[in-house]
Order: sequence, then structure tokens, then C-alpha cells
Amino acid sequence: MKKFVGVIVLLIFLQACEETPKVEFHEPYKGPLGVLKNIHTVYTDQAVELIEVKAKEQIEFQTGDREFPKGIEIIFFENDKPSSKMTANKAYYTKATNMYRGVGNVVVQSLNNDDKLESEELNWNPRTKKVTTDKFVRIENKDEILTGDGLEADQDFKKYKFKNPKGIINKKYANFGNPK
Repeated sequence: MKKFVGVIVLLIFLQACEETPKVEFHEPYKGPLGVLKNIHTVYTDQAVELIEVKAKEQIEFQTGDREFPKGIEIIFFENDKPSSKMTANKAYYTKATNMYRGVGNVVVQSLNNDDKLESEELNWNPRTKKVTTDKFVRIENKDEILTGDGLEADQDFKKYKFKNPKGIINKKYANFGNPK
């Protein structure tokens, strides 16, 4: 009888082994959750407008990261009035660091004067209200053109500092040898 019970236990064990389902693990989905077209987002603090973000397309990811493959325009406000505008061919927002990165033909234009900054890449941190880059930068104001590699600035561009200044050109003499 013990042999018979042992054989039955062995058969049940073998039968159970054959029917064990296989569990397959897949990588979690990392693609976009959604694509928004023609966005216009306004950020406020106590009903005071701080920033407007406009883009033709925004791709939202599960991580909270965003991509703006068709360009971006960010308008900064000071005392409830537009003070400067940043545009870029593409942009990326990383939620973990709360950073925006504009890439390709990045231009920051003061709306209060003729000051203009141009670079191929610019990072903006809304928390610190700082703009930084390690790339080549060109700043033009009413009197001069300043160039350099790398920059740190306040988001309103009232204060900025080149990391590695290259040159200053007085606009009065910029057309030297090529008079009008």
C-alpha cells in the first residue's frame, strides 16, 4: 500500500510540474501617454501670471517628462506684464529635476528693450529662476554684441555672467570696412 501511495504522490507531483504556467516579464512601457496639440499653459501664483508656455505639440510621458518636438515659446512675466520671451526649435522638460532644456536656435528676447540672447541650447530652472548653458552664447544689446561659451543668468536677464567670455564688439564700429 505504501508503494501505491508513493506512486500516486509521484504522479501528482509530475502532473503538477507539467501544468505550471510560465510567467513572462515585459519591460514597462516607456512610450508617450499622450500627445497634445497647440497647447497654451498659463502658470500663476495667487492669481498673478508668472509664465506662459505655448507649443504646437507636447508629448507627455509616464514619468511626467515632456517633449516639445515642434518648438516652444515661453513668456516670462514681471509685475503681471510680459518681460521676456524664449523660443527654441525643440524643448524637453524633465520632471525629476524640474528643468526645461531648449535646443536649436534658442532665442531669448527682452520685451522691455532690444536685448537679445542667442544660443544652440539653454536650460531653465523654474525653481531657482536661473538660465544656464555651456554652449556658445551671443548677446546683443543697443550698444554692443557680447560672445562667450557658457552663461548663467536670471530668467529676466537683468543679470548674467559669461563662464568663458570671448569678445565684445561695439556696434558703432561693427560695420568697420563695410560702410553704408
